[in-house]
Amino acid sequence: MHQTNVVRKRVPATAIKQSWMDLNIMIPSNNRCCGHHLIDGRFSEEALGLIQATSTGIHMTSTDLGDWLLYLTNANRIRVDFSKDNVPEEKYKLYTGLQKNEFEDLFTYIEHGLRISGNREPKNALGMFLCLMRLSIPQKLIAELFDTNQPVVSACIDRVSELLETHFLPMFLGYSTQHMTRADAINKHGSPFYNNIFDQKSDTVKIAVDGTYLFTEKPGNFEEQRKTYSGQKHRNLVKLANFF
Repeated sequence: MHQTNVVRKRVPATAIKQSWMDLNIMIPSNNRCCGHHLIDGRFSEEALGLIQATSTGIHMTSTDLGDWLLYLTNANRIRVDFSKDNVPEEKYKLYTGLQKNEFEDLFTYIEHGLRISGNREPKNALGMFLCLMRLSIPQKLIAELFDTNQPVVSACIDRVSELLETHFLPMFLGYSTQHMTRADAINKHGSPFYNNIFDQKSDTVKIAVDGTYLFTEKPGNFEEQRKTYSGQKHRNLVKLANFF
C-alpha cells in the first residue's frame, strides 16, 4: 500500500477498527499508510482489499488493550444501516415512517446525486434525513444511531434535502408539466359538490390550506433562535402552510 514520494500518515483509530471488523486483521497503532488510501478517516474499499496479515500477533499495552475491549463492547450496540439487505421491515417504519419498498422507491429519485464515502452510505444519508423528519431528534443522536459524527449527519441532511427539492418535489407538488397541470387538477380532482356549495364554475381549481409546524434544533445564531422560538410550545420550530 506504499507509493514513493507520497506522504504517509499514521493509520487512524477508525481505520484500525474498520480493518478488524471487516477483515479480522488488527493493525498496530504505530503503522502508517499513504493518505490517498483513506476517506474520512477510514480505508477506501480498494485499500481494504489490499490489506494482508503479516504476523500472528502484535504488542499492546494494558491501556491499548483496555481501550480495545471497550470498543468491542460498544461495537455490539445496535446500529442503523440501511445499506444492508437484512434490515427488518419494522425498522424502516420505526426510524423513517416509510415501508421498505417506499424507502427504496424514494431513494431512486436521489441516488444519482449521492456518493459513497468512508463513513457514509447513500441509503444511510436518506435514512438520516428521514429520521430527522420523523423523530425530530438532535443530530448528535442520529450520528450515534448511524455510527458516525454530527458533521457527517448535517452534510447528509443538507444534500438529501437539496436532491429531494430538485428531483422529487416537482414530480408530486404544485402545478407543472412533471406533476399536474391546471387541466389535470380540474378534470381529475374537480368536485361538483364543491361547485354547488360555493357556486363556482366547473373549471375552478379547488385549494385547501392547512397549517402545521416542525420542531427544530436550537440554532447557534441568536437571530435565528429568536425567529424560530415558540412561546406556546416552549421550543424552536418552523411553521408551515400546506396547500392541497
